[in-house]
Amino acid sequence: MACICNKRRDKACILCLGVALYPIPRGSRQSEHAQSLVNLGSALYHEGDTLAAAGAFQEALQTSPEHAEALRNLGVLMLERGSISEAASILARAVKAAPDNPATRLHLGTALESQGKVDSALAHYQLGVRLKPGEVRYRFSLATALQKLGRYDAALAQYDTMLRLAPDNPLVHHNRAVALYNTGEFQQAWNELQQARALGGPVNPNLEQVLSRRLGLAP
Repeated sequence: MACICNKRRDKACILCLGVALYPIPRGSRQSEHAQSLVNLGSALYHEGDTLAAAGAFQEALQTSPEHAEALRNLGVLMLERGSISEAASILARAVKAAPDNPATRLHLGTALESQGKVDSALAHYQLGVRLKPGEVRYRFSLATALQKLGRYDAALAQYDTMLRLAPDNPLVHHNRAVALYNTGEFQQAWNELQQARALGGPVNPNLEQVLSRRLGLAP
């Protein structure tokens, strides 16, 4: 699996933008050439040459304009550069080329959410979860979008599932604390926040201070 997002992985990195290779149709020299360029682009990315990597993906698309992996990789690069509108457009093409790829749905949702189109992003996150129900990163993005829309109970349902899948993930505990706070479950929110800290994750000091006052723990 080629991954052109985070160069390191740890248990707190659950939004890794993985890029899976697609099979090459036998007898298709055009597809073989495009895939070779995609593989080159991925290698260049890992070497830190994102400009050359983007060039390789773009060249692959000149050969095969709807090559799903080239589109997705290029879209991820545009997201990293902050070219959100361009990324959304490219990733929409990637989704059309490979509608059942959950990672592509995740990336497009991220781009749309960055544009403030949370409802549109939500639909892609939901499909990503349906396609990969056992992977935390899809549920995490879905839960975060649900919280932005004020749908805290639905977000909590996702966090409950995530805790069964990854009980030691501090980011899940932390964001669950935020959702619990917004539903008025202050003691549970406090417990989740402390669990996030115990697992080595960051804790929002403002949330901790507010909860401490709510619970009468502040001096």
